[in-house]
Amino acid sequence: MMRRSTVIVTTLSSPSSSSLTFSARPPAMTTSEAPPKASFTGRGDGFGVRFPADASGRRSTTAPGKAIFAAAARGVGTPEGDALALAIEGEKDWRHRYGVHATRLAELQSTASPDACVASCRAGLDAMHDILEFVSPGPGGPLDPATLTTSLREAMTRRPREATTPDAPRGGGFRTRTFRGDPSRSPPPGAIPNPRGPPDLTALARALAASGAAEPDVPAALDALDARADAWARDDLRGVLFVCLGGTSEMCPARCLLARGAAVACVARASSRLDALARFVESEAPAAAALHVPVRVPADEGSSSADEGSSSADGGASPARKSPSRATAGSGSPGADLLTDAPAIRDWLSGLEPDRRLVVGSYAYLDGGDHALVAAAMDAIASSLASERANSTLAYLSSPGTAFPIPEAAWRDAERRREAEAGTWWHAPVAFASGAPSGRFRPSAREPLARAEEVVRVHDGHMVLQGPNYALAKTSQNWRAAAVEGERRRSGGTSARVSANVAPASRTESMRHVKTVAVGLEGQKHFPPLVPFDADVASALMTALLLTDVFGPGEAEAEAEAEAEAGGGRGG
Repeated sequence: MMRRSTVIVTTLSSPSSSSLTFSARPPAMTTSEAPPKASFTGRGDGFGVRFPADASGRRSTTAPGKAIFAAAARGVGTPEGDALALAIEGEKDWRHRYGVHATRLAELQSTASPDACVASCRAGLDAMHDILEFVSPGPGGPLDPATLTTSLREAMTRRPREATTPDAPRGGGFRTRTFRGDPSRSPPPGAIPNPRGPPDLTALARALAASGAAEPDVPAALDALDARADAWARDDLRGVLFVCLGGTSEMCPARCLLARGAAVACVARASSRLDALARFVESEAPAAAALHVPVRVPADEGSSSADEGSSSADGGASPARKSPSRATAGSGSPGADLLTDAPAIRDWLSGLEPDRRLVVGSYAYLDGGDHALVAAAMDAIASSLASERANSTLAYLSSPGTAFPIPEAAWRDAERRREAEAGTWWHAPVAFASGAPSGRFRPSAREPLARAEEVVRVHDGHMVLQGPNYALAKTSQNWRAAAVEGERRRSGGTSARVSANVAPASRTESMRHVKTVAVGLEGQKHFPPLVPFDADVASALMTALLLTDVFGPGEAEAEAEAEAEAGGGRGG
């Protein structure tokens, strides 16, 4: 399902300050799968961000993942947190029981004081940046055996630009290639166009909310955004640069933002998707749209942030109107790899459009252990940019497949659905497949917990099929959101902001290429109000919610959200 609110709101304030709702746990997927490999051999096994090797030289994902979660548990600063850290470190079946520990950690964080919660999140993030390695080639290039291995944290602190990427061993960085919109086109009416789906997103959101597949404040947010579209699109949008890390992923908002006339910096590897995005800008996006793409500078040229050529909105074409992947050899290679180029990407972005406010979105997804590594790379880039440009916003598509606090209205709605479904035929097989210790159906809405004079309710969305690497990747984003929000409150609102709305399960390639996941995704429709979303529709809806967070709610939306909260949410 889709909801409009940030994960961190209920962590740092009253648990009733948001309108989330989750039903009883949906059917779980099978847990019968191959055991984890003894040594991780994904893309992160070469240069760039990777897991550290143990004494035997193997690069397991298990020990680092456990150490990071254990550090967050100790960061709570309580005996319960210390005990949880020991339990995590001593867990013999991490692959199948990580969710138990991660959910307990979320409960400890949610019942702790705001300061202790933030300290725990920072401890987990610090451990991630200290434990994961960054490997750079030596002076002789990728074949030079004299590689440089540091922690990810140290690699991100080395400045000015140094030998951080395999293709630029002597200090090459990135320059910018810009694609601009069609000079004859104007932005479409309304807030967010959906280039590939239903034109009236607000009507769709109302239908989804009425069925329980989206929170009631989703259409309210879209209504308010549409009502203010002329104002923010005319003024505010021109002062923002949207940075999309993983900019060609299916759920990334880049295409929707460009269709509205935004400026977007797309960080992605060279691919047919990147080519298609560039063609879309030049043929279908309005004149104000600008797509910035990093182009690698050959090592012997030095680095530069200068634009190597672009097509312009005034009709003056650049010398080379070509797709990113068709750049000439003399201009260097297009695209950038988040795993191997993280420090250089940060350097490129830090000097891009310095007069604009940054909205840095983390959207990349990779399979297995690489997902945890790319999440760490994105976090290193985003947090570094936020520290340099204090008016930035960090944006995430939060996952319902983690554990986090929910408001009372959400919990009560889940309980109502569970009671109505008591004895339903699928409870027993779901309990068996999900490995419930008691053998009984286990709802995702946990039992209430006490925090000072309040009651906290936590949602447990972990599923064994997703695995501990997915949990680490998405939980670390929750941690960063909480840490940034905590700093913003401490600074009186002068530091970076967060947008972290929960995205629904959607028909993306990453969800459909595993048969078991694909079957489970499509099977949701048999358990209303759950529905699988088309990726294009979900992306457009989530883009609208992102813009609502970036440009701030108006009075009408604030009133609508208050009314929705008072009446309780609806969800699936």
